[in-house]
Amino acid sequence: MGKSKEVKEVPEFGTVVQFLSSEYDNVLSEVLAKYVSKKGGTRKQTFSKQGAVTNNKTVSGNTSDSGKSVNKTTGEVDLPGAEVGRVCLRFTPEPSGYLHIGHSKAALLNQYFAQRYQGKVILCFDDTNPAKESNGFVDNIIKDVETLGINYEKLTYTSDYFPQMMEMAENLIKQGKAYVDDTPREQMHKERMDGIESKCRSNSIEENMRLWKEMVAGSDRGLQCCLLVKRNMQDPIKSVRDPVYYRCHPVPHH
Repeated sequence: MGKSKEVKEVPEFGTVVQFLSSEYDNVLSEVLAKYVSKKGGTRKQTFSKQGAVTNNKTVSGNTSDSGKSVNKTTGEVDLPGAEVGRVCLRFTPEPSGYLHIGHSKAALLNQYFAQRYQGKVILCFDDTNPAKESNGFVDNIIKDVETLGINYEKLTYTSDYFPQMMEMAENLIKQGKAYVDDTPREQMHKERMDGIESKCRSNSIEENMRLWKEMVAGSDRGLQCCLLVKRNMQDPIKSVRDPVYYRCHPVPHH
C-alpha cells in the first residue's frame, strides 16, 4: 500500500464511549460488560442458564448429533441451521471514514455469533474506492476494533482479490452476461429509473472485450466506461436494474 492521505487525529474510541455513557449509560454498560473486559479483551461468557455458551465450550440450548444448534432458550439470538465450529463472519468497513455506533453494533454482533458458535471473525476492508480512502482510516479502524474487544481471525482487503475479480468480470463478458457502457452517468441514471435499456446493451462480446481492455489500461477511452451486468431492466427495485460492477478510476489505489 502506498503513501496515505492526511487524516486528522480523533479522540480515542474509549473517550467517545465515555462521553456517550452520560446519555446511554445503562445500554452501554450492559454491552461493554458482556463483551469487553477492562483491558480491552473479551471475557469468557455464559449466555444462558441452559448453556448457550459456557467458557466457549458449548453453543445453544441443545445441539443435535450433527452439531446444528437447536435454541430452546429465551433472550438469546441464534443463526438458524448454523453449525458449531463452522460459522465465519466478516466485518467489512470501507476505509473512507471513522467508525460510528452503527459499525460498532455490527462488529459486536459478529463477535457475539463467533463466540456463540465457536467460529471466527474476519476483518475485511472494502477498499474499492481509492478517491475516498486512506491508510490513516485503516489504522484508526483497526485501533477502534481492538478497543471494542473484537478478536478477528485475520485481516484482509478486497484489493487482495482484484485479479480474481477481474477474471470473473471477463468471464461474465464472454458469456454475454455483462457489457461495457460509455453512457454519461446522469443519462444512465435516468434510463435506469425509466427502465430504458442502454444502447450499449446489445454490443458484441468482441466490442465489450475491446472496451474492457481500455478500462484495465486506464486509457482516456477506458475512463469513459463502466461495466454493467445484465439484469431485468423492468425490475421494480430500480437499483438492481443492470447494476454497475466496475468503474474506471484515474486515482491510484491507496
